[in-house]
Amino acid sequence: MQLFAVGLLQILSVANASTPAPRAQLDSSATVNAVIVAQRKFIETWRLEWLRSDWYRWVASGRQPVASERLKTYTWAAEVECARRDAKSGVDVANNAGVLEAPWASEQRALVRPACPGWISRGSLTPDASLVLDSALTPARRIRIAHARDSLLTLVRDAANAFPRDQFLVMQHLRLLLDQSYRAPRYLDEAMRVANRCDIYREFCESLRGLVFARRGMIDSAAKAFAIMQAEVNKGDYCFQDNTLALMPMLEGGAFSGTPPACETRVAMNERFWWLADPLWSDSINERRVEHDARNMSRILTGAFTRSERLDWMPAKGVYHVNNAELYMQLITRYGWPSQMLWPVAAQQKEIAQGDSTTLVRFRQGVDPIASMQSPPVTTYAYAKENRVHTSPNWDALLSPFTASSSDWHLDASTDADGKAAWAIEHFKRDRPLYDIADHQMQTWRRKDSLVFAIAASWPSARSGVSAARGGYAATLVRSTGVGDAHAVARANGSVGSTTRFRVALPADSSLLSLEFIGQNALKSDARMRFALLPEIPLAKLYSGEVALSTPLLVKVAPGRRASARASGAVSVIANADDAAVHMYGTTTVGERRIGLYWESYGFRTGDMLQTTVHVERADALGKLVRVGITRGGVLHQLRGTRVTWSAVVSGTSDVLSESAELDVSGLRPGAYVITIASQTRDGRGAMSWRDVIVMARN
Repeated sequence: MQLFAVGLLQILSVANASTPAPRAQLDSSATVNAVIVAQRKFIETWRLEWLRSDWYRWVASGRQPVASERLKTYTWAAEVECARRDAKSGVDVANNAGVLEAPWASEQRALVRPACPGWISRGSLTPDASLVLDSALTPARRIRIAHARDSLLTLVRDAANAFPRDQFLVMQHLRLLLDQSYRAPRYLDEAMRVANRCDIYREFCESLRGLVFARRGMIDSAAKAFAIMQAEVNKGDYCFQDNTLALMPMLEGGAFSGTPPACETRVAMNERFWWLADPLWSDSINERRVEHDARNMSRILTGAFTRSERLDWMPAKGVYHVNNAELYMQLITRYGWPSQMLWPVAAQQKEIAQGDSTTLVRFRQGVDPIASMQSPPVTTYAYAKENRVHTSPNWDALLSPFTASSSDWHLDASTDADGKAAWAIEHFKRDRPLYDIADHQMQTWRRKDSLVFAIAASWPSARSGVSAARGGYAATLVRSTGVGDAHAVARANGSVGSTTRFRVALPADSSLLSLEFIGQNALKSDARMRFALLPEIPLAKLYSGEVALSTPLLVKVAPGRRASARASGAVSVIANADDAAVHMYGTTTVGERRIGLYWESYGFRTGDMLQTTVHVERADALGKLVRVGITRGGVLHQLRGTRVTWSAVVSGTSDVLSESAELDVSGLRPGAYVITIASQTRDGRGAMSWRDVIVMARN
């Protein structure tokens, strides 16, 4: 198999060798050897300047190493607890999202050296080096390195032009151009020309093009190039190479444990993952997959030598026996290139168990020069939080997407669903923030052969910190029935501080819906919520005598407005679903004294004596309920404790009975409640539905 194909999963076979992969003795051998020698010299020069830069920054800052309690380790920044001691194995393992865990048990390695990704704390001394490698250097050293790279580029450019079909030379030419591209646009222009004139084999050349497009911010073009690459690579081989499983949330002892799944199973699971992990369905680009493919190709270019500027790809020697290539493969696949790496000038020591004895391994505090210093056993790879997004769903959604709820996705990579600090199993940096839409209310109504779906939501101002003065957004409701299918069913324009409402007719089958807000003009961020539409049985498929109720919908009631029930014979203010969808709340957290309820009854026959009960119950069991008032037909009824009941004869010929009422909740204490509606006929046919509500404190 060609070098490119092997590299997608294993960094490159050269990661375990002391020299680049064995190559055929072609006419280019002497030229290639000269390039290898020159590039090794440059890499060692860069590493020396990097270590000196870090040493200079820390000495200039006056900071001292900080001791970790769990390991006998000293690091310059206590930003993350790097490791913990596993009670069963006695091995120090990563304390984060499983960076060192193999996708399945049979492929686990003895990775005793933990990689410790974490977030950059405030007061960071080093600029973000995730895109601009030389940002890790001080300004003066950055200039010296740029000049040295230009000299190396001249050598590599001449070699690549002389032997345009030599894969190694083309790769290194492109890599140096990308690393130097922060200096001037001409380097990216040249990189694009190198990729376009590539004439080796198509999947390799399209990967180069995809990487350059991604670095230029041309995500659409990058997606097309990477798609061609994926189509060209043999499916069987590509299945082996593909490392998408590293991004998936694995269950200990659960799916994929024991033995790797069959190729067909992996391909299907990968496609499902990319479908669900796509940040936005309202555009035609899966930017998360583009980022994944770009990371793979960037890693391949960087892994052509046993040591790159910042990473040692070779297995660590001595007591560690670490497969560095596999460790770094998972690190970069999941999180991309670090913004900072915090180890070079730290004094560290660690106890290593060897049989019945324990060896204390020490790493001396660095001195200048420290070019030969080996990576210490505990390394912190730090990432900037800004615009970091976690788009993969949890495991339940991957296994059963058509039962997923909006809580199965949590987009903030640095917090959990409760807002506590966390570390996601994968994340990437977008050009714009992407926020979860938390506050919303959705509703499904049954019709003869279809469903009517309504949703109301607002821009997540509290999470994004965006005020109403910041402009508007384009709202899209997207429906998807599976991989490769996503189409908009409704569009509207919204503004921060207002509520966006959609009402659409949908087929009564399983699907996923995605509500997406794309910021416009001054609003430089996006928001999204994704969930399964659980199909309800349409009216035409109800059994004879079967009855049902829709979930009660919370509806805004204007001052002086009163709702009544259609079954009572009065004229209803909330007349039907169309009216209710226009006035529905965009949240289930209410602070008004009065709220409207709208629901529908299905399957009841003309002439039925229908007894309906509205029940309000405290969900958190704190304190007792005070009285709640309910208004129907202009008459105020006081609930007896927590409920009110009335009876009416069903009239008319419609299969859908529209019901509405008004609740006076001014006497309720703040907290969580459940509003339950139950309807029953004298012959025992009945149904029940409910909605959770949070009542806020009122001024």
